Amino acid sequence: MPHKRRKFSDRQATREFAGNDFAPSSGFDISKEALPKGKMNILNAGKIQAAYRERRKQSEQGASQKKGEASSDPQPSNRLSASGKSKGKAAAVADEKEDPTRMRIREGERLRDFNARVEQAFASTISAAARSASKHAQNQKKRKRRKEGGDGGSDEDSNAGDTDGARQKRKENAQQAEAREKRERDELRAQRESIRHDGEDREFATLSQRKSVRDVVMAPPTLKAGKFSKASAGASADRPGKRIGADMKQEQSKRAQERMLAEERERVIQTYRKKKDDEQKQRLGMKP
Repeated sequence: MPHKRRKFSDRQATREFAGNDFAPSSGFDISKEALPKGKMNILNAGKIQAAYRERRKQSEQGASQKKGEASSDPQPSNRLSASGKSKGKAAAVADEKEDPTRMRIREGERLRDFNARVEQAFASTISAAARSASKHAQNQKKRKRRKEGGDGGSDEDSNAGDTDGARQKRKENAQQAEAREKRERDELRAQRESIRHDGEDREFATLSQRKSVRDVVMAPPTLKAGKFSKASAGASADRPGKRIGADMKQEQSKRAQERMLAEERERVIQTYRKKKDDEQKQRLGMKP
């Protein structure tokens, strides 16, 4: 059987018949020998490195060609061959880098990675929008203060031709508006405090000296007798046979009840037997 091992004597005979330490034949080639992969890589290191450089050079050239084709024709036609489809994918990737709004999820890409890629692509746009919104809010506040101060100008460039008196007036108006806002904030804070406390002192009273729970010794508890303990004890001492008499009365009533039930049972049995005898005699034609 192929999975069985031959006897040692058979293996020894085969080894002696084949011999050993023979000279290599004329067709011997180390590249065709069954050597480990690591040793083969060491022996063929030059060929492997040359092949790797060639593949890398070809891939770089192909990537540059695809990039040039994508820039020249950003929207390829729908009728493409197998090679044309790969060029279309490369063009789509290039378009995504140039225009983030045309980004699409790639084949085999996780949704988390796609979201991260979208956030990275739109990071500059989002930060610019946030800065613009903040600047717009600041300008709105400035315009509101100018209007409250009575200044009709709304642009920053209009301040160039103002006189010293106008600037001083604008400064005073701004200070008044700021003081008014501060006063309103203080009033609102006071209202909140009054609502929170409701006019009551919610602080706990403080002790002059801190005391632990077990600093003051507590008095031992006072034990009191039960409500009926003395009465029941005196009654039992004066009349020791009271409980025994009650038990005897209960036993007598129980026996009388059992006797009455037995008598009633016997009466019912006798009545039933007499009735059955009368029915049998009538059936046989005999007088009762």
